[in-house]
Amino acid sequence: MIKNKVNPKLQVGLIIYLAFLSVFLCVWMPVGSLSEVRIPQQKGPLAKSIKIATPTVTSMSPRSVSPKLSEDYYIGGMICDYLAKRTWGVFWKQLDPVKALYEHGFERVRVQVTTVSSSDLRNTHPSQWHILPWKNEYWSCQEYAEQILKEASDAGMKLSLVLLLSNEAAYAWRQNAPPEWQNLDVENLSIALEQYCFKVAKYFKDRGLDIDIYEIGNEIEWGILNFLPGQKIILPPGVDVTRDIEYMRNKVWNIEAVLLKAAIKGVKIADPEAKIVLHINTLGYNRENYITKGFFEAMVNNGVDFDYAGLSYPYIFYYEVPQPYFKSSELQDVINTISSLGKKIIFCEFSYPNSSFGIEKAIPVPGYPFTPEGQSLWLKDFLFYCQNNPNIIGFYYFYPEYFQGMANGKAPELESSGLFKSDTQIQPAMEEFLLIQPVLPPTNVKITRLTNDFIFFREYINRISWQRDPREKSKIIKYRIHYKVKGSNNKYILLTEVNGTDFVYHHRGLKSDQFFSYRITAVDDLNNESLAVTVSN
Repeated sequence: MIKNKVNPKLQVGLIIYLAFLSVFLCVWMPVGSLSEVRIPQQKGPLAKSIKIATPTVTSMSPRSVSPKLSEDYYIGGMICDYLAKRTWGVFWKQLDPVKALYEHGFERVRVQVTTVSSSDLRNTHPSQWHILPWKNEYWSCQEYAEQILKEASDAGMKLSLVLLLSNEAAYAWRQNAPPEWQNLDVENLSIALEQYCFKVAKYFKDRGLDIDIYEIGNEIEWGILNFLPGQKIILPPGVDVTRDIEYMRNKVWNIEAVLLKAAIKGVKIADPEAKIVLHINTLGYNRENYITKGFFEAMVNNGVDFDYAGLSYPYIFYYEVPQPYFKSSELQDVINTISSLGKKIIFCEFSYPNSSFGIEKAIPVPGYPFTPEGQSLWLKDFLFYCQNNPNIIGFYYFYPEYFQGMANGKAPELESSGLFKSDTQIQPAMEEFLLIQPVLPPTNVKITRLTNDFIFFREYINRISWQRDPREKSKIIKYRIHYKVKGSNNKYILLTEVNGTDFVYHHRGLKSDQFFSYRITAVDDLNNESLAVTVSN
């Protein structure tokens, strides 16, 4: 029998044709089965795994979209103690508070660092810190602060650092120089300060931590490094430092200006683009705000090179001020004075209680009870005020990671004012930080691993899907997708942009061992870009 022979050229052509058809007619199949395999995603603002303790206040005024809310507007929180509680305690084992804050509108962190470098922490991987017994030297030491900054950076946050200029907590009248600086005069202390600030700024920069704002000291209107009235500076009998501006200007602030200039010089040598904040806490201490206005006037007149005036908003449980203070003429007078100096304002600290727990003597602001709903309403109005005042450039919530019981009642001011109900639940007030964003991030972001079986090879595909936030009022014109190799220290790079009406993207041509992390943002017709939602496989 004579068999029919197939022309070899025809055979090759047929194979090519079939391969061509497979590209366009193939069916994408999830890896390993006929059903989709959902990869656990980074939980977004509306994800079910982050529980909101009580319903958000519904009587909200329309969200204000301000052109100020751009890259140069600072929205964040000062965080610290969650790391100690997670590492040496029992809290924060499930929910990551840093990621939860970022996903609810916190673009930044404000982190404090002491002059201490702990050899224990330096020589132990952070994953093993829990085996070390707690020491007080760990609190905000260089390595401890570095870990917080790294976690915040990995979450997508921008970084602000407070140089405490002390081996311990420093604030207001407690400004103790570290032991090695105790006996230095102003000239030699200035040299030491410049060297230290250069060294610490370079340390974090060399580790890939892009800190763009530095605060020199913390609550520094009374002086720094023991050069305070009644300490290294003589305080004559009868002098009222809260009102005697001539004394403060000629005996305290002139010395402080020398020290601050040295510290700023050190930071600028390491990072010439760094922004500098000087932060004080006497806002509202008296109706005239002598110290608040006088301090910044003195710093400008003494040639201190700083960018922003940092203020602590008056806490409800310390001293009485007209309420709500953000609507007072006294605050506006301070803002006008600082603005006349050519400086914008950052509220470096502010908070408001959601409970009267431990602060029973404090009196709620009329219309804003100490309840979760009252906290939400106060925040909504305060943030609205800030974002619509052209002389305010940002704000940081004070210890947002706290909740009742986190400190066993030893820090009631923090526990009653935190933005978490527990270490697994947020307070409804946290949503207010997200709602002031010009553009809301996409929600329900998911990733599915698919395969495409060709004749000669198997293609792996990451199918990324998302939804538009139903609360979004802006016109979304596109979504941006950035990516990096999963688990790498590389920076995210732009993968693609898709139309604002598209809600899925297929990252194709992958190999079986290629896995990535993605960040998806929404962009409106004014080119405002939302915070990113992260998803990995």
